[in-house]
Amino acid sequence: MEQRFNGHYAPAIETARGCPFTCGYCVASNSWFKPVIRFSTQRIKDELTYIAHRIHKYPEVVLAIYDTNFGMYKRDVEIAEHLSLLQDEFGWPNSFDVSVGKTNMDQIFHICTLLKNRMPLAASVQTLNPKTLEVIKRKNLPMSKYYEIQNERKKHGFFSQNEFIIPLPEETKESFFNGVSHIIDAGADVIIPYTTMLLKQTPLATREYRKKYCLQNKFRIIPRQFGEYQEEKCFEIEEVCVATNTLSFEDYLDCRGFGFVCAVFFSDQFDIIIRHIKEIKLNYFDYMMKLWDVVKSGNTITSSIYHRFMEEAQQELWESREQIYGYFTQPENYQKLLIGELGDNLVRKYKAQIIIEAEADAFEVVYALLGEFGASLINEKTKQSLQAAKQWVIAVRDSIGVFKNRDLLNSVKILELPFDIMAWYNQKNDLHPLITFDQPASYKIYYDLTKIQNLLDTAENIFGDDVYYQIGKYLAYSSIKNFWRICEPCNTHFKLP
Repeated sequence: MEQRFNGHYAPAIETARGCPFTCGYCVASNSWFKPVIRFSTQRIKDELTYIAHRIHKYPEVVLAIYDTNFGMYKRDVEIAEHLSLLQDEFGWPNSFDVSVGKTNMDQIFHICTLLKNRMPLAASVQTLNPKTLEVIKRKNLPMSKYYEIQNERKKHGFFSQNEFIIPLPEETKESFFNGVSHIIDAGADVIIPYTTMLLKQTPLATREYRKKYCLQNKFRIIPRQFGEYQEEKCFEIEEVCVATNTLSFEDYLDCRGFGFVCAVFFSDQFDIIIRHIKEIKLNYFDYMMKLWDVVKSGNTITSSIYHRFMEEAQQELWESREQIYGYFTQPENYQKLLIGELGDNLVRKYKAQIIIEAEADAFEVVYALLGEFGASLINEKTKQSLQAAKQWVIAVRDSIGVFKNRDLLNSVKILELPFDIMAWYNQKNDLHPLITFDQPASYKIYYDLTKIQNLLDTAENIFGDDVYYQIGKYLAYSSIKNFWRICEPCNTHFKLP
């Protein structure tokens, strides 16, 4: 048996016969690394059953599986089968914090099916730049294989997220966007660019790499990782890279800004836009680049939140650990951490702000761009159908009634449209374009009060009173769909000839 530690493999040994601990020797640091607890599959299943008995009253609680390659081994299937039984019996777990393996995809797809498509498929491509991959000694799947996996994923309706790391050696702004373009073309659901961490005892943190690639470092507080212990304020701090000799700090900020736009507009909340783009036959990456420009240069509520994100993306960076301690140990600045004004995960924080403060505004922005960007491809009937779709999606998905004005939770809305948007949206395989659903439709739209109240109560119990933090954390592992209004047709379902 082998253990991997800091990029080096070393044999694992047992500390004693029958002991659940194993440890290994790290060549890089010339030391033994921490013991790893290994339990039998049956014990894991028993503990999951124990948890389910006690947590099922809170179905939105996330199950975290801290195996960075879950799904690759036979016992993972057995664990997934047991989790599926727990889902049937207890209605839990409904969401997962887990990273799956990169190979044995047939088995991973099988596990996703067992878990009722509630486990995300995360693919850490990190970069698609060949020069960078060579420097960091990484080999990605060939793009042809990646496209094949994405096509298979779509057939099963599985959700996937794709992770990049920026900046890495030899990466440029152009190569980063080129890589994102390929991933979008392959049908990615979510794209998440992470800032490069300079972890101790890794090649990137060595003097050699720092000097060779001109790695510009900064320091920041790890999101929400601070506290006061024995009357002393303590902060978990990470060192990050924000520029190289091929990618400037300004380019890094641009990549972060585009990544934030992707995080917002690749979410379930805007899946209808992807459907429109496909029907109109627009290039999705080109649309996202244009949307980024519109958000940057606009004077909408969405643009205002974007600029707040960009401002804090710079403010969170410090020259040294000492600067962080010097600033945040002051009582008035420490209070900013306590109330979440500073020190949070920025994508999570500002994505929640758009959902809570600017959802209708964001839909106005994307639909206006659809009309402008696809002007040469859209006729008058298509314009009318898009206008109807915008009215429908705002009525169903604008969450202000959940988070800002609870009085709206009891409201019932009747929406009448010249196109049956709901029938089009719910059709399987997207066989018929929206303009073919040109029949007047009437809908009754309202909230599931019991469900929404349970969601809000659970979020508050777990994450505290800050609604922005609650929703940001909740949406990291669960779908915004749970907060949508119920939409019921008041007339006969649309039927195609």
